[in-house]
Amino acid sequence: MSAQIFVRDPQTESAVRQSLYDLNVENVQAHGGDAKTAAKVLAKTKSPQVLVVDVCGLSEPMSSMNELAQVVDPDTHVLVVGEQNDIHFYRDMKNLGIVEYFPKPLARDVLNRAFSSIIVPNADRPASRHGKLMFVVGVRGGCGATTLAAMSAWEMSETLRRRTLPGSRSEERRVGKECRS
Repeated sequence: MSAQIFVRDPQTESAVRQSLYDLNVENVQAHGGDAKTAAKVLAKTKSPQVLVVDVCGLSEPMSSMNELAQVVDPDTHVLVVGEQNDIHFYRDMKNLGIVEYFPKPLARDVLNRAFSSIIVPNADRPASRHGKLMFVVGVRGGCGATTLAAMSAWEMSETLRRRTLPGSRSEERRVGKECRS
C-alpha cells in the first residue's frame, strides 16, 4: 500500500504518518503543500492508493479539489484535511468523491478508523441485516389477503427457517393482534 501526504503543517503530517504507521503502511511520502501542490505533482507521477491533502488557506478549495480529481486515478482513496468545520462543506467534499474530510486538529484514533476502513475493508462495519419486507394488499374485505399473508409467513418460516412477523392492518382480523379471552 502506498500513501502520499500533501499537508502544510508538521503536526498534521505527524498525525497522519503515525496513523499510517499504526496500520503497517510503510510506503509513505510526505510533501509540503496542499491540494494544488498535489495536483501538480500527481499530474506527472502515478497516483498512490491513499492520498491525504490539505485545503487550509486555499481561497477556492472546491475548485482545487476538482483540479486534483482530474489527475488522480479513480481508485485512489482521497482524505482531505482543512480548517472548516461546516456540514455543508463536508457534504460538498463527499459529493466530489473523497473518502473523508477532517477538520483540524486531527485525532489519531479517528484517522486510524478512516485508514483502517480503506486498508482493511469491512473491518469496523457491522454485519448487514438480511430482513425482507413483503406486503400483501387486498382490494376489499373478504378477498383473502390476510389468509395469504399468514400462510406465506408460515411457509417462509418453515421452508427457509427464517423468523417471520406477520401483521395486518385489518381491524377485525389482525394476524399479529394479541389474543384476549
